[in-house]
Amino acid sequence: MKSKFRKIAWIVIASVMLMPGVSYVKADTLPKVSYMTHVQKIGWQDWKSNGELSGTTGQAKRLEAIQIKLTGDIANKYDIYYTVHAQHFGWLGWAKNNQVAGTTKIDHAIKGIEIQLCLKGNSPYQNANYYRETISQAQQYAHNVNQSLGNDLRKAFNYAKNFTYSRYEPADYNSYGSENYAVYGFKNRRGNCYVMAAAFTYLARDLGYEAYQVGGRQGSYNTPHSWVEIVVDGTTYVCDPDFEKELGRNGYMIRYGSSGSLKYHDYSRMN
Repeated sequence: MKSKFRKIAWIVIASVMLMPGVSYVKADTLPKVSYMTHVQKIGWQDWKSNGELSGTTGQAKRLEAIQIKLTGDIANKYDIYYTVHAQHFGWLGWAKNNQVAGTTKIDHAIKGIEIQLCLKGNSPYQNANYYRETISQAQQYAHNVNQSLGNDLRKAFNYAKNFTYSRYEPADYNSYGSENYAVYGFKNRRGNCYVMAAAFTYLARDLGYEAYQVGGRQGSYNTPHSWVEIVVDGTTYVCDPDFEKELGRNGYMIRYGSSGSLKYHDYSRMN
């Protein structure tokens, strides 16, 4: 994976120019931005600044964490906030001013980054939950399974679909919790629609997808049911392992209302 952060300085400059009450920036007050990245099998690299390359190219190494700071006079007036989209976790909380954002001990890649400048004491962002160094039992199971499957989303879907079906095992309601359903499925390779959906949600998130387990009802008999939503470029797709298993129709990356699909209703995201 290419890991380049040459654009950070220019993103920050643009952010300053768009700040409320700022119509221009003098050359001698342009932000001096420094950044340091944590790279797979290398660890923390040296500090770089204002357009210098940080990371690697041509080595297929993932970027796992980043620190960003302002230096010079602007650091007395502004805070720099940044958030990363981490593999499996999605968007983490907002870090600021040299804090570590991302992960460093669990082999998870950064998939995206957002940076904002805020006047000191005038930030709308909550500075919390921006770093992870442990993963849950379900996340570890998902990561191991994906490694064995070659990190392929369709193969992950088939893995969950192929669980031995057991209608009431272990439960049929949202409050049991996605994590509990997923762990049950990974351990036992059996369960109901909730178990299949939970396992696939964790597998998809581990692969870097924006995925949510959904619980609700389907059909005219209001049968409790669970499936997965995956959001790609703002479009929501439905992945329903149990539907494909039971009815033999395509339940992978379909849209709500697709011909031959279930009639989903009264549903909400579980995680």
